[in-house]
Order: sequence, then structure tokens, then C-alpha cells
Amino acid sequence: HWERMHKICYPCFFEYDYIGKYETLQRDSRFILDRVPGAQGWSLPDVKADKGRTTKANERRYFSQLRVDQLRGLLEVYRLDYELFNYPLPIHLFNVIRT
Repeated sequence: HWERMHKICYPCFFEYDYIGKYETLQRDSRFILDRVPGAQGWSLPDVKADKGRTTKANERRYFSQLRVDQLRGLLEVYRLDYELFNYPLPIHLFNVIRT
């Protein structure tokens, strides 16, 4: 999906008890399941990320096709998601784009 997460889960309108992240899914789910009565010993199946989707080589290949103004616009579109979910803005991408 390309939709911004704050448009999907409305973090400013609901008081979530927990917010998990995909990259820490096993740890986050364990934390939550340990607090659910009767769920001790439960676990989620192991999730293996598709390593081809997130490699630095793919990142470089895709973002190198953008101009600086396009990358700035893209970062601005997703800026609130980065801030709300405590991710650093990927300003390193400016090193791979064409000028």
C-alpha cells in the first residue's frame, strides 16, 4: 500500500495501548501476548521479510531515478508518519538521487 499510516490507523484520534512495528513484530507480539489473560505460551508464526524488497541496492536503484525536488516532496508526504511512529527521516537518500 502507499497510503500514509496516519490515514489508516488514526493515531491522533485513538489512544492505543500498544503500537508495534513490523521490524520488531516478534518482540512486540510477545510483549502483548504476555499480557493477555490465557494467552501465555501463544506465539505468532515466524515472519520472514522478503529480503529482495528492502535491500540497499533496490533502495539506491529506485531513489536514484528521482530528482531532488521529487524526493523532498515524497518525504514531505510521509513526514507525519515518520514523526508519529518514531522513525528517522531517510535523508541519506539525498546521496543516491540525481540532481
